[in-house]
Amino acid sequence: MRGTTRTKKLFGIIYIPVIAIFLVALCRLLTQTSMHLESYVHFFLSVPFH
Repeated sequence: MRGTTRTKKLFGIIYIPVIAIFLVALCRLLTQTSMHLESYVHFFLSVPFH
């Protein structure tokens, strides 16, 4: 039982930076794709829906 708490603490120490890096990567991907999304939105808006 003592080992599980230690591994949980270790996982927490490893998890925090991993999640932070993942969030930063997601934000960067979103900012990069947002420009493309805007152009796509403009394209779809310019095309009349029938």
